Amino acid sequence: MEIPGNEIVVDKYLKVWYQFAATPQWYEPAGSYNIRAQYERDANGNITVRNTLQYRGKSKSISGFLVPTSTPGKFKVKLERAILWFTITADYDVQYVYADENGEYVAAIVGDDKYTYVLCDSLTPSCDLQAKITARLGAEKVKKLNFTAQVC
Repeated sequence: MEIPGNEIVVDKYLKVWYQFAATPQWYEPAGSYNIRAQYERDANGNITVRNTLQYRGKSKSISGFLVPTSTPGKFKVKLERAILWFTITADYDVQYVYADENGEYVAAIVGDDKYTYVLCDSLTPSCDLQAKITARLGAEKVKKLNFTAQVC
């Protein structure tokens, strides 16, 4: 089932997400693999995020916070020390989530006109789910995405 981003239940979104595909970004070098993001609440109720990837056999990670805005489904992500000592703040817009028959979120499309991330809660999304995401994004946009290898 496809759910618009402005209707998501935030606590159901808090889990480990595997990046299935994404618009090329400067902080994800070509050849990166095992890209994932873990979202959870800390003791103060804040949403924390830890992004990790592997590149040339080395693991890299960055942590920060996902801050809700006044618009449901739209957040600001603040990554600590993203470049040297600077904190980077960027928009994080959940466009759609896909739920299974139990209502659990199994995939998400995050982004806007400039960037797109396709996230899945498993290492290999189903062919049916891939078809739904391709139909939503459109073939031209899908052609511009880098597909991420997830190596067990």
